[in-house]
Amino acid sequence: KLEYLVHWKGYPREEREWLSASELRNAPQAIADFHHKHPAAPRPMPTMRLRFQALENLTVPT
Repeated sequence: KLEYLVHWKGYPREEREWLSASELRNAPQAIADFHHKHPAAPRPMPTMRLRFQALENLTVPT
């Protein structure tokens, strides 16, 4: 589960909290800015791009 450490503006560092990517859906620009500054940081995996293909059973009964 991907989480971001959020620093709230106007609050002390002690008020930072970890929030999941799904909890930050209303902050796409903040997420984009973060990834622009930290390109090697993990990103959410777009599930719509995943394609599953059924595999044939290649075992031969003996």
